[in-house]
Amino acid sequence: MYENECLRKSIYYKLFSSIIVLFFIGAVVGCSKDNSVEIEDVTAKVVGRVEADSGLTGISVKLIRLDDLAKSQTVSLKDVYTNSEGKFILETYLDGETNLLVLADKNNKEWRGVLTAGVKPGIAVYSQPLNDVTTVCADLFIDGIKSGGKPEYPSIRLLIDNGIAGTLDSNREFMNNVTIAVETEINAEKETLLRPEIGGTTSQWQQINIAKFAAQTAFDRDLYYAVSKSAQQTAMYSYLGSLSDAYVDVGLQSDTFSKVLEASIRTLLKEFEGINSRLEFEFKRRTAEIRAAVLNVSVLSEFQKLGADPSIVNQVIYAGEDLQENVEKIQSAEELSTEFDDYRDLVLNILVKVLGVYGNSIRALQVNVTEYKETLITEVGNSSGMDGIISAYINFYGNINNLVKQQIYPETVQQNAAAEVLILLNMYF
Repeated sequence: MYENECLRKSIYYKLFSSIIVLFFIGAVVGCSKDNSVEIEDVTAKVVGRVEADSGLTGISVKLIRLDDLAKSQTVSLKDVYTNSEGKFILETYLDGETNLLVLADKNNKEWRGVLTAGVKPGIAVYSQPLNDVTTVCADLFIDGIKSGGKPEYPSIRLLIDNGIAGTLDSNREFMNNVTIAVETEINAEKETLLRPEIGGTTSQWQQINIAKFAAQTAFDRDLYYAVSKSAQQTAMYSYLGSLSDAYVDVGLQSDTFSKVLEASIRTLLKEFEGINSRLEFEFKRRTAEIRAAVLNVSVLSEFQKLGADPSIVNQVIYAGEDLQENVEKIQSAEELSTEFDDYRDLVLNILVKVLGVYGNSIRALQVNVTEYKETLITEVGNSSGMDGIISAYINFYGNINNLVKQQIYPETVQQNAAAEVLILLNMYF
């Protein structure tokens, strides 16, 4: 009897404990339902704006992925619309993808641009302001993909300005010519760097390319914030300065970039001969702006190696800045050449002063260099393709180096700087 009583009490307590436990479980579950915690999705964001003369509000914008055949797929979470300043923020779940297309449209008007920065969850990257220039650049990029190539958007965007974009927009039949020319320029840059006389390696080229895309990301951001022409120019000069630094960072000289660029741009210009005079000149002027900016950096570097007095360095800086400003206003190829010739003469006079006793040889050397330049022009004119043009420039560089070594010896900082400055000042035509 006592054992039965104990058994009943044991069962009673177990049932009671189970009811209490179930009660608390239910309370906890009920509480969690009433106070649910939502986990926010972490997305990659693309910040940009549309540049237009009017009607900036309410422009629809989306992010597009392009496959190897240039087929498109929308990858932004939803279409967004610009505010009164034309600004927008897109979101996507993509991680690490580059070369996405930013597409904006309103009332049958489209603006396009290519985002070179890799998107990353939790991070915002900047798109260049979408305008007529980025639209043409994006179309050239897409054409390059369709033709089976691997176009580099940074090179396309650097080479296209308002004048070129306007000419191409009204003459779409030349788009393929430009696509081919830009691809040729990129190939020529690599091939020139890898020539034994220049001394670059495949590894260095790869590192320079990585730095180029990093610089492009910063360039996109700077242009997003640039609201004036001068700010846009400053952004471009900063970008070109970063490319020049990339050559130095991999163990090359800053003037190497100028030499490589000069040969590669000449292959680009060769592609436009006889196609359309207006387009040919527009590219001559645009590439002259680029070359002037890079030239200024390289020449300044050589004067710094010579230990030039700060007042002399400032003269070189001012000469380069004047060249850059003047080139932007030029309306003919002849005027472009004159501007570079005037810059050459001015900087040569400064070099004579800095070199001291060695300076007496510079003017005599310039006479021989002029002859080498005439040979360069002839060889480039007679060349049938990229290899011939690169070889012509390599010979030109080598001839000047040998000439200076014969006149200024032994090998010194003065000898090297004199040779490099003479090359830099005379390679433009």
